[in-house]
Amino acid sequence: MPAALVAFVEETIPPINSSSPRGPRFSILVATRSLRLNAGPRLDDVDTIGAFRVIEMLRTRLDGYLVVPGRRMVPLSVKFIDADDRVAIYELLYRFESIAPAPSLDATEIGGGIARTTRSLTQPVEVAALRFTKAGDVYEVRDAPADEMPDPATTLIWQGELRAEDLGTIESAYASIQDLIDDETVGELVEGDGPRWQSMKAVELRRLTPPWRTPDFGEYVQPIEAIFEYSP
Repeated sequence: MPAALVAFVEETIPPINSSSPRGPRFSILVATRSLRLNAGPRLDDVDTIGAFRVIEMLRTRLDGYLVVPGRRMVPLSVKFIDADDRVAIYELLYRFESIAPAPSLDATEIGGGIARTTRSLTQPVEVAALRFTKAGDVYEVRDAPADEMPDPATTLIWQGELRAEDLGTIESAYASIQDLIDDETVGELVEGDGPRWQSMKAVELRRLTPPWRTPDFGEYVQPIEAIFEYSP
């Protein structure tokens, strides 16, 4: 006798978000009950489905499920909750991929409409940076120069994805962001309904991974990171 309860858990929505990827999270509680003596609730019985089979069936249907065009359900974890000789309860945690658009700089949307936010604008963490250098066969570790560490008081970092059906469109969008850096464009930086940061400019753009293709949707994905600085 299987049963499932779906509940909204959380979504990180502060204007400056330092850790969690964007997108609402949902919890699915799965419970199975065996009515037979000495028949455990985890494995299939003669006339009941066990918890492990239910979890497998749900994951087959939900892992990567397309919620809206280009946005999937991302499996995060499967966790044991409680069990006895008759009942077993497990939790499946999912995150919906963010549909939040990219920020805009000086009224120009980052990525030209094909970018989506995965981590909102955030201040860099002020920690000591280390640099590895090789001298012969030996690696040396030293502190990175202070001028190579972004200043949290004047810097915001954004992470997102460029998504398109072909790599050419992605490369064109990537180049448009680089043009903002090369042109030293200074203006208002806006992300959704959040704060409007004044006199900001893009100073650095990098790929977080090589572009990859999603066979399910026929899309290419390019994860990127952009760094913005206050420029009065």
